[in-house]
Amino acid sequence: MREDMLEKLAAELEIRNLMSRMYILADTDPSVDEYVSYLTEDIVWEYVGDNPDSAVRTHLGSRLVGRDMIAADRQKIREGGAQGPGSGMFKVLTTVNVRVNDDGTAEADSYMLYLKAKDSTEVRQVVHNQDQFRRTDDGWKLSHRRFSVHGASPSPS
Repeated sequence: MREDMLEKLAAELEIRNLMSRMYILADTDPSVDEYVSYLTEDIVWEYVGDNPDSAVRTHLGSRLVGRDMIAADRQKIREGGAQGPGSGMFKVLTTVNVRVNDDGTAEADSYMLYLKAKDSTEVRQVVHNQDQFRRTDDGWKLSHRRFSVHGASPSPS
């Protein structure tokens, strides 16, 4: 019983670190390669909001499937200046609730604050993520992200 609890705690910590690492990479890494390495090949990425001004809304559609499609979407967002080094946009992971299951899967609900911090710091959006993870031979990976935007201001130009 105790070993099972320790395994679940270790899995939860790995998932929390994976989530944090992905946001740091989105802001600081000139490439999207390491970022997408934390995704399963068959990942599903769904935008479920109805805000057309959302800076985090996917540029290739409201539902993306597969690591390559998400990499292309993240690259397009970087080219538009809404993400990546020099953009002045930062993601702050806040409230996180992780549930590790016995079958090698996990879920997490979290909020992310999308900040513009070039001239002054302003919260542009609050994003609610509903994530699913799968344990793989390479560790935990994000397998499904469903996200919606709340309190959004118009996306940066």
